[in-house]
Amino acid sequence: MGLETFSVVCFDPLNKLATTENLSEINELQIVANTTLGDGLPVTRYDCLNETTSATLKPLPETIANTYATEKKNSGPNTILIQPAIASIALDDIEGLGSVDWVLLDEYNNNVNILQGGRQTLQQTLLVDARIPFQMTHEGQADFTIMSHFLTSYGFRFVRFQNSVSKTHLPTDIYLEKKQFSDLLVSSALFIPTDDRLATLSSNDLFKLGFILHTVYKLKDLAYKMLHYANPTLAKEYLIAEGFLWPVDETETEFTLTASYSPDIWAESHLL
Repeated sequence: MGLETFSVVCFDPLNKLATTENLSEINELQIVANTTLGDGLPVTRYDCLNETTSATLKPLPETIANTYATEKKNSGPNTILIQPAIASIALDDIEGLGSVDWVLLDEYNNNVNILQGGRQTLQQTLLVDARIPFQMTHEGQADFTIMSHFLTSYGFRFVRFQNSVSKTHLPTDIYLEKKQFSDLLVSSALFIPTDDRLATLSSNDLFKLGFILHTVYKLKDLAYKMLHYANPTLAKEYLIAEGFLWPVDETETEFTLTASYSPDIWAESHLL
């Protein structure tokens, strides 16, 4: 949004963002409070004393037992306070939404219902970023195998994990000269269209996908691939602009430095 490029619809089942100051001033952001994506049926929201464990999936007993009222250990035990019912809506049933280029899912909602309720929409989506728990904290969380199964059937392929969170088994109550966090808790799984789908995308969609991969994820090799599908000449200019390719054609006997060797490949004219 800071790039003035994206319009975002954010479902806020825990009603956290709706009460955040200044967000209402962002024209490109629409917050749908007390609602989650799903299958269109009401869902239970589990409001916990420790808000970090609140979700539309029920916290596991060990999650409650191993957390406190706040982050401080002396704050008392965590517990589920209330269980209100809130609305869910299927992605395919949202009127006036148009195309959805980029979907981000956390691990605290029923992602199976979300994927099943968005079959038609997701088959046209360019990128899915889903948080994958490797140590379950809530009932019904979808693991990587489940998420990959659905997204593969919709024409996606897995690219990589990123933004991983791990825990340490070293003592935390004494000073250590160094630290190590080896036990993986959660990671974001990035899915993009298969090569067969990429070959059918319009140049505009390829530019959009390449732009997201470049600006948000810094995956320049994948951004180049999208540009090459859309415009091989522009893709070569991208290699030059990003320092992957020397701008001088050494087979030429004469070279004149021009502005074309430092092109703005994300200029608006390319995204029409």
